[in-house]
Amino acid sequence: MSMQSESYWHLDKRIPLAMIAAIIIQTVGVTWWAATLTERVDDLRAQVTQLQGFAADRYTQTEASRDWRRADGEINEITKRLRSLEMQIIELKHREDK
Repeated sequence: MSMQSESYWHLDKRIPLAMIAAIIIQTVGVTWWAATLTERVDDLRAQVTQLQGFAADRYTQTEASRDWRRADGEINEITKRLRSLEMQIIELKHREDK
């Protein structure tokens, strides 16, 4: 063999066209599958982000509900104290009038 025939790559005529076509089709199929997989991953990522937003809203609603109950209890306690003070003021005015 000469140096020239060894240095160049060539396709042997014994390789059938069906095999070349099969390899090309497989390559296209794998590329298409990878693109579809990437699209599905992006869709799932968006869904996870949306669900995390919902979870944050639920947490906020739970927090708000807890805070509302706490504030309502404190308001009731303050109202009781004000009524008690009003009664003491009324009692002091009655004592003063006598």
